[in-house]
Amino acid sequence: MQMNKLSWVLIGAVLLSACATKRVERSIEAYHEAAATVKPGDSREAVLSVLNPTQWRLPFDEKKQPEKYTRDGKLVEVHYFRARLIDDGKTTDDEFVPYTFVNDVLTEIGWRK
Repeated sequence: MQMNKLSWVLIGAVLLSACATKRVERSIEAYHEAAATVKPGDSREAVLSVLNPTQWRLPFDEKKQPEKYTRDGKLVEVHYFRARLIDDGKTTDDEFVPYTFVNDVLTEIGWRK
């Protein structure tokens, strides 16, 4: 029995999805290993040099872009790192850990409660 084009497209989509999920899982594992070496007071450059490589294999739509703004005359940057995978087809904030830098120094890790 010969498969039609739609069947091949569906098989390809499933395989691509499985590959993307595996890349996300690998990035999350690498993140958790590297995150243990980072602490408040570290420089932005040092933190990003450790954590950014853990995110390189993530597809663009599996990332959260950093934010930058000024508060009380100080430069605030928030970088997000993928730390969880909720396999629901959505990429949401609860799958990331924010790292907040004030004037290039890490001041907070995680979401405020």
